[in-house]
Amino acid sequence: MINQMRRFRPECAHVMLCAALCLGLTACGGDPPPEKKTKAPKVVDQGPPPARPVAELIAELGIDDRVWMDDLLAPSTTEQRIAVLTFFDGFARGDADRIRPFLADLEQEELATLDANGQLAQLAREIEGIEIMSGATHDGQPAVLGLYEFAGHIEGQMWEVQGGGVGYVLQAAPLPPGLSHRLGATPFEDWYAAVAAEEQMRDAPDLGVERARAVAAADDPDADVGGGGSSGGGPKGPGGR
Repeated sequence: MINQMRRFRPECAHVMLCAALCLGLTACGGDPPPEKKTKAPKVVDQGPPPARPVAELIAELGIDDRVWMDDLLAPSTTEQRIAVLTFFDGFARGDADRIRPFLADLEQEELATLDANGQLAQLAREIEGIEIMSGATHDGQPAVLGLYEFAGHIEGQMWEVQGGGVGYVLQAAPLPPGLSHRLGATPFEDWYAAVAAEEQMRDAPDLGVERARAVAAADDPDADVGGGGSSGGGPKGPGGR
């Protein structure tokens, strides 16, 4: 019986191998696959560096030992901390040159008068301590409160920040009489609430009438000026208040 299967011939294998190689070369010769695009890393804004500790700045700047400020109540930047420490250090030392760069023209004139008549030096001798607090005014503007400790009492003065950086300008806020003794756990809120209350009382419709009656009564105790009320225009504080 004749075998129907064809014999395997080596030349056929050679042809198949060549065909396979040609197919492979054709595939390799095509366009390379596109490269994957890597996303650039996101740049995260780290913000300003953290402010340096107050104790470190006091030691480095040689601030008077009577001046102190809690880190939690201090300005948020190193530059502003240096500014307020330098400013109040000037009061502790009676050094007008350290205070002057932070004041507007009008307050610089007042400082010159205090320095010339010796009151600034006298104030420095009487100060037992100055505590500094950073906060905000009633309308959210930055402010700094200085609490001056004297023998037996404390006096406060609010300074409103008018600029930024080391050279910012501090302007004295209104100071109602006796306010320092009424400051509580929220001194900034207490301060501006008292200022608003005083302004409301000052703008009351009958305030001028009551003052006129008081002046007339002082000039002529026997005169009948009517009303019998007490004077509404007591001692005025800084700024004509």
